[in-house]
Amino acid sequence: MTLLQERQWDDGFLDVQQELETAGLRPGREPFLETRWDLRHPLAVPGPIYVADDDSCGCGPDLAPNNIAQGDNCDGEFVFRQPSSLFELGQILEAAEVNPVNAYAMDGNGHWTPDLVRSWWASIQPERKRLRDAFQRAHADVHRRLETREPLPQPPWQLEFKHWRRWLRYMDGPAEVYLRRYCFFLASGRIASPLDELPDL
Repeated sequence: MTLLQERQWDDGFLDVQQELETAGLRPGREPFLETRWDLRHPLAVPGPIYVADDDSCGCGPDLAPNNIAQGDNCDGEFVFRQPSSLFELGQILEAAEVNPVNAYAMDGNGHWTPDLVRSWWASIQPERKRLRDAFQRAHADVHRRLETREPLPQPPWQLEFKHWRRWLRYMDGPAEVYLRRYCFFLASGRIASPLDELPDL
């Protein structure tokens, strides 16, 4: 049993790198063998953990459904939500351990800056709109098919819909607060308290 499994968990902002290092994990050691920052998925949420140059084995979304998704056309796993508890971090660790090409990395804190996080947030807004519009069209199409008793779309459409809906729900929900807390963490080196003023994006 690992240290991550022994400790109790609670929801909130987690210093992921510190927790991994406390458990004896470091960049360059299994399961985080490679650092390929330039190859990370462009829509992966900023944070310490990312996936790069993945082979699309597809295990991550099953093992860590709250944090890992898979993109269009099986273009690899990516972190759509950083872990906010030790429970979620343990699930991501399982996903990293079974990834056959060691595509998971844990050194994101050494690359992200508050300005880069803000730039990333601005860069994904067109994709948020595109996906939101696509989902609205898909819902309308399903509604029409139900009314006319036409067959419903089959996978892989439904699979891609599921994964991208996870990403969009997070981006439309708590992602902005998380990113503001992450910017505070990057700038100050500590987790924000309820009394701290969070920076804008």
